[in-house]
Amino acid sequence: VSTQSTGGQTAPDAWMTFLLKLVLLVSLLSLFRTTWSSSSDYGQNPQHEFGSVSVNPGPPPIPYWTLEGAAVAFEEYVRLTPDRQSQNGAIWNTEPNHFGNWEILFKVLIHGQGSLGADGMGFWYVTQKQSGSFFGVTELFQGLGVVIDTYDNEGKGYHPRLMVLVNDGTKHYEHQHDAQGQHQAGSVELGGCSVLLRNLVRPTFVKVSYYNRELTVETDVGSTGKWTKCASAVNVYLATMGYFGFTGTTGQLADNHDVYGFSIKNLDPNAHSLESYGHKKTNTIEYLSRINYELSFGSEVQNVDFQIEHIQSTLRRIDGVLNRIPTQAQGDYQTVLNEVKSSLKQISHTYKAADNQSSSILTILWYLVLLLLVLAVVYFGFIIYRVFIKNRASQHLY
Repeated sequence: VSTQSTGGQTAPDAWMTFLLKLVLLVSLLSLFRTTWSSSSDYGQNPQHEFGSVSVNPGPPPIPYWTLEGAAVAFEEYVRLTPDRQSQNGAIWNTEPNHFGNWEILFKVLIHGQGSLGADGMGFWYVTQKQSGSFFGVTELFQGLGVVIDTYDNEGKGYHPRLMVLVNDGTKHYEHQHDAQGQHQAGSVELGGCSVLLRNLVRPTFVKVSYYNRELTVETDVGSTGKWTKCASAVNVYLATMGYFGFTGTTGQLADNHDVYGFSIKNLDPNAHSLESYGHKKTNTIEYLSRINYELSFGSEVQNVDFQIEHIQSTLRRIDGVLNRIPTQAQGDYQTVLNEVKSSLKQISHTYKAADNQSSSILTILWYLVLLLLVLAVVYFGFIIYRVFIKNRASQHLY
């Protein structure tokens, strides 16, 4: 049985290298299924973001988001509704939020042809994405809403008005305000402020912070660089695993409701921009890619032992990284690594068995060759002996 293959590789070595590359490829594809991140910087949590909140935005990527209704994505913004009557549009994040404390920043522009516009738009963080007649969602939503109501139903000059709403799924919204423009205590509105943002040349920024159950909303109307606190509240409970989204609606009056970008940063004390879940996953992909690269060089049998040890060493380092990730965020990532480890263990065992088998075959072949050499020596010795005896017999005759 021969153990040699073309290209100077032994059969166990070539087979082993192929299997290792196959396992690494499957692992890399599995790791790319989701890319969760938990960064403390804007622009580093792609599962919750789209567009740009920078002064000079680039083309908006829309993975992890879905458009609904009249919403359309353009190069620099998402238009929730056009300046047309009776329109509804939305964009929803497909990935749930894992952050317990967070700060989000979004940039919007509301504009239309008429002197009056309606109805408005909302930013939402809710446990369930349910469409409805309340600025695009159900009135009995569960979570947070930051609504910009552009139509002055009461004619008191409070609008456009930004309202901060929190609902547990059981409360109805009170449309009427008191003389000071505030709702009665116990309603879903925690606070708000007038924001004269309609038909401005430049977009308006809104910042929403949630830390240790304290909620704060600030605005930078018209991108002036001046932040104004709009509302704040304490003892606000917002569960993790909710979904971010934007909705826009128009009625008899209409506006363009444009969202130029949305970004989030993790305010949890253990959040680090380069040690987040997504970055750790990216680092792991880089580790595995490096291993795959190294496997593409060298085809001698002894190199496979080195590659296996290198992979095991890398996986030990990845384990150390995983220990610093919150348990609830490990998910598929830990499962994939366990599968890689299991496959690696099986491959190592198979390789050693194949190597031992190859060594056994080589040993048997060596003994066979040695036996053939001995037989050849005996055979040729016998021939020489017979020639020698024959020559001596001939000499005696003469």
